[in-house]
Amino acid sequence: MGVPIRLGRYAVRRRLGSGGFATVWLAYDEQLDAEVAVKVLADNWAHDETVRRRFLEEGRFLRRVESEHVMQVHDVGELEDGRPFLVLTYADRGTLAERLKQAPLGPEAAVGVIVQVGRGLQALHRRGLLHRDVKPANVLFRSTDDGERAVLSDLGLGKALDEVSRITMPGGTPSYVAPEQAMGERLDERADQYSLGAVAYAALTGRSPHQVDGLGAAGRVDAPEPPSSLGIAVPDRIDDAIVRALDPNREKRWPDIETFTRELVGGLNETTRHFVPGAVAAAPTIGGDDPHTLASPTVAGGSTSAKKAAEAPPVETAEAEVVEAVDKPAALVDAKAGEVEKKASWPDELVERRDRRRRRRRWIIAALLLWLVSAAAGFTAQRLSSADAPHDVRQPSSIALHA
Repeated sequence: MGVPIRLGRYAVRRRLGSGGFATVWLAYDEQLDAEVAVKVLADNWAHDETVRRRFLEEGRFLRRVESEHVMQVHDVGELEDGRPFLVLTYADRGTLAERLKQAPLGPEAAVGVIVQVGRGLQALHRRGLLHRDVKPANVLFRSTDDGERAVLSDLGLGKALDEVSRITMPGGTPSYVAPEQAMGERLDERADQYSLGAVAYAALTGRSPHQVDGLGAAGRVDAPEPPSSLGIAVPDRIDDAIVRALDPNREKRWPDIETFTRELVGGLNETTRHFVPGAVAAAPTIGGDDPHTLASPTVAGGSTSAKKAAEAPPVETAEAEVVEAVDKPAALVDAKAGEVEKKASWPDELVERRDRRRRRRRWIIAALLLWLVSAAAGFTAQRLSSADAPHDVRQPSSIALHA
């Protein structure tokens, strides 16, 4: 279709994008003096009742969810030719997919985005909905007074949990879909967790965890190698958290998305150690090498009383600070999360993998130190030998050749 002048009462400015089922236009709401995104069902699907019903279902699903991290629907209408349209919040800062084409995100920015998208998914799940198509192209950013916000969009494949608890048709984007979804099995919230883990993987590495062409192949994938295997500097705990979320066996994934995102924040705390005036002196440390045990956090001043721990802010506070770091990296204040973090149990294979990495690093560091000591000793011996040797005061023989 050509560029329309108006869509209902909305003045069209330009096309934002189009897909197989719809076109999205940037438009102006003259009554509210605001820019909006208007999503219109594609011409070739106008008379397909199944597609039309799914299109309108997306609007109803979005209206059921109240979250600043889920795209909001402001209006629903119908054009003169009978095609429905949805009026959505305009996300003026593009998509995560567009950003990843430029470069992967650093750990702080990546965790900040995943925490926000995770909040949106939790809001959907509380309303009994699954997204079923979480991917970088469906993570949008919009401006706020203090920076920007990540927003989850496009519930075209969204389903009520009571529907997907039965056998369902396979669907989703192969590189990001959970194996059980690709195979058309019964679904629960862990399918969205898998996709969120795949988005986290892509945010850190710039690529999806599996390069597959179709849903059949997506249903037969193994657990991926951790993001750090691609040469990316990723904290061990974040590495392991993502690999667990991407386990093909959903029983081995995190209990829920909140636990997954909390683990990501905890992994960030272990590496950033940002100081917060009046808060804890440092993030919690691992008790020995056992990842099942956390040492008690030390409150500024040295005490570890139960009263101080009871006064600690909820983990959502720490997550909010990580989210804020996407806009204000210098203001990242993650140490608070250490006061209240509840570490979930780890599968044995992840524990063993972490221990192997730590042992390997220790041997590498020990070998490097030994080499440095040997080199320094050799250099010192050579200097002493040179100092004790007699000096030849004659001119070099090369000078005599020119006499």
